[in-house]
Amino acid sequence: MYRRPTEERPYEDELDGSGRILRYKYRGEDPLHSDNVALRNAMERKLPLFWLKGVDPNANYEAHFPLWLTAERPEEHLFEVSFDGPPQD
Repeated sequence: MYRRPTEERPYEDELDGSGRILRYKYRGEDPLHSDNVALRNAMERKLPLFWLKGVDPNANYEAHFPLWLTAERPEEHLFEVSFDGPPQD
């Protein structure tokens, strides 16, 4: 959902300094919430994701695909999402 810079956002997703890793916040703080479990399962199965980034108040979005979950940081209630491909074994 798009928010103007002065508006409060529902959660604080952010890009790292390189712009290649998205720090995607949990739904709430419960690691067992079904949305968080689904993301964890996608990461374990190395399934690609898509991300729709709101870019203006007229419901316009940038589509990003494929993205890959590369790490979970439960202490920070977030997943790391890479624009650069799946993690290598």
